[in-house]
This record gives sequence, structure tokens and C-alpha cells, in this order.
Amino acid sequence: MGSDMLVALGSATVTRNTLFGVNDFGPAGASCSLRYLPARAHAPGECVAHPRVVLNEVRQTNAVLGLQPSGSWGLRHGVNRHHLAAGVTGWQSRLANDGGLEGTDLVRLVLERGHSARQALDLVTDFIERFGQSGTQGDHVFLLADATEAFVVEAAGRHWALIECQQTRAVCDTGLIRQDWRRLSRGLAERILAERWWTDDGTKLDFHSAVGVSRPEARPALRRWSRATLALAQQEGALDPLSMRRLLLEHFDHCLELVPSAALWQGSCVATLGTSGLPMVWVAPGCLPTPLFFPLVVGEPLPQVWLEDLPVPRRRLGRDAGSELVLDDLQLRFDQDAEEFVRSCSEGTVPDHETSRRAQEMMNSHAELWAEQARVAPSSSTTPARSTTPQDFAFVTE
Repeated sequence: MGSDMLVALGSATVTRNTLFGVNDFGPAGASCSLRYLPARAHAPGECVAHPRVVLNEVRQTNAVLGLQPSGSWGLRHGVNRHHLAAGVTGWQSRLANDGGLEGTDLVRLVLERGHSARQALDLVTDFIERFGQSGTQGDHVFLLADATEAFVVEAAGRHWALIECQQTRAVCDTGLIRQDWRRLSRGLAERILAERWWTDDGTKLDFHSAVGVSRPEARPALRRWSRATLALAQQEGALDPLSMRRLLLEHFDHCLELVPSAALWQGSCVATLGTSGLPMVWVAPGCLPTPLFFPLVVGEPLPQVWLEDLPVPRRRLGRDAGSELVLDDLQLRFDQDAEEFVRSCSEGTVPDHETSRRAQEMMNSHAELWAEQARVAPSSSTTPARSTTPQDFAFVTE
């Protein structure tokens, strides 16, 4: 599995809110679930229900909406009620992993505990140093963002390097921090010099050159990163949730030859991170043959209709004019409803219970509209926009 992650800070967007976007891809049959984790209070001394690591719970965890790989405790990416977003992808360093927390575990922990990107940065670097990090991808790259700032952390064994994002930033499954790092973990520079991975000649240490490992998949990932970086730069100052959604889909289509062999699009999401109100996440499930972004409100339980059975068309909607018109109408309805919800809740006079009711009503209405369309979808012999299987995506709650 892999991810391309994008962030645009408020100074680069129309709405002045931070936008956090993700494209997920992976092999056919690799399943993942959109997971709602409610806020919870924990008793003193209570431990995290993690299968391998003993870690004390905090007194209060945050409500989180995130994507969870099948069989994993953690999340690939997600957003919490405090407008904090986090995601992970992989890379490979020469510093051996000695077990510990997977990258997905770290994403879930920082979202459940963090209230800002800077606090999430402190949490993830502390966990890496204390427990180490491991996983099938080797080492990990993290993108952390809130309404005002964003950071990239590249982990190498129990060490790390970080940069602070400026305006926009793309992250793909390869290491990209070189001499532009802002901070390094304690002891990393000394070890690199002791191992003679970098010459002690007074020049600033190049993190990737010193600890990175060359691998075949790094080159196409670097090309995806360069294309995403260019696309973000071209739209800087004009980005909004709609243009970010379009950018993600176009980016994947333009990079089909640069994703791992036989990898399929498994979904996209765009989150708006502000300083007040409820975070909104636009999710396009990978199981749908043609992308359709559903607005979901972070911190509210997912609609029951999604939890019972994800509606997938018995007969696929293709690229014919009739199908595209139906999808365009649905997307327009979803967008208008979301805009009205945000506007009505931003007035400051709506009580919390009424906001929650409106969020539930909107999400249920959209799920039912899609379920109705899925039942009557016309057959089409045209190849769908993206090849996925209905088992690739599900909605669950804890």
C-alpha cells in the first residue's frame, strides 16, 4: 500500500483554511476501512489496547475519523476534532528497525492525543525514540498539519529528521529531506559521522544522502512528488476543497505508470482544517467505480446505513453521458448541502446538540441518496474510471 499526501496552508488557499489531501493506492484485494473512533475518558493507569507495546492511556482521547488497513490497530491517515490531520507513507533507510510501533500506530496515537501539529510533532518523535518504528514498508514518512502549520517527519530506525512546510508540500513514498532539515533527533549526527556516512568537513549534513537506501521504487515516487509539487505551485493561492479534490484525481491519472505494479486507486480524501467549527473531510471511497466525494463531519458517528452495508452498484456506472450526469448531480447536491451546513454552524448561535443533529442528517441523507442510485444504476460496457473491487473499502465504527 502507498499514499501521496498533499498539504496547502491557509496562505495558499482561497478559504484561508489548511487543506490536507491524500490519494491511497495498493494491490487488488487489499482492504481498508473508514474508522470512527469516539472521544473517550480513561481511568488512571489504564493502558492502550495495543497488541505489542505497553503504553499508558491519556485521561481523554480525541474523536478521530481515519482510514484503517485490514488487520491493523492504527490508521494510515485521519483527522481529529481539533482540526489536526496526520498521515504516513514509507521509505527505506540504512538504520535497522528493531521492532516497535508501526507507522499506522503512530498516526492513530498522535490523532487521539494531539491538539495541534506542533504537539503531534513532539508526540511522534518521542514515540519513535522510545519505542522505535517498524513495518512492511521499512521506515516511515509522516505529514502532520493543522490550521496554521504543517511538518514532515522522516523516521530512520529510532532517529528522525523534520522540516517545517512552507505554503504547500507534497509527500510520497520516498525520503526527500536533504540539507533542508530543521531538526535532527539527538545522537543522529554523531552516529552518521562515526559510521562515516557523511564527511565531517563543516558542511551541513545531508540526511537522505547519509542514511537513505537506494531502491527501484524510489525513482517513480520521486517523479510523482515532482509532479504533485508542480501542480500545487501552479494553483497556489487559488486552492479550495473542490480544486484539491480535482488535483488529487488528475494527479493519480497522470501518474498511473509511476505507481507500484498492479496497484489500484483505493480512494481519496480532502480535509479542511480551520480554527473553529467542525472539521470536514471529503471522502471518495475506492470501491466506487467512479469517484464521488462524500462530506463527512469529524467527531460525529458515521451513518448507520454505511455501517450495515456499503452500497456498491450492482451494475457499474460508467463514463456514458447519462451516468456522468447522475454523478454530477449527486456531487453538486453533496457540495451544496455541505456548504449550507458549514454556513449554518458558523453563525455561532447553534448549540452543539443541534450541530450534531444537522451533521447526522446531512450524512445520512447523502448515504441514502447514493444507496438509491446504486440500486438503479444502469449497466455499462464502458471501462470504469478506476479499476477497484467492492471489497477494497468499508465503513466501520468502534
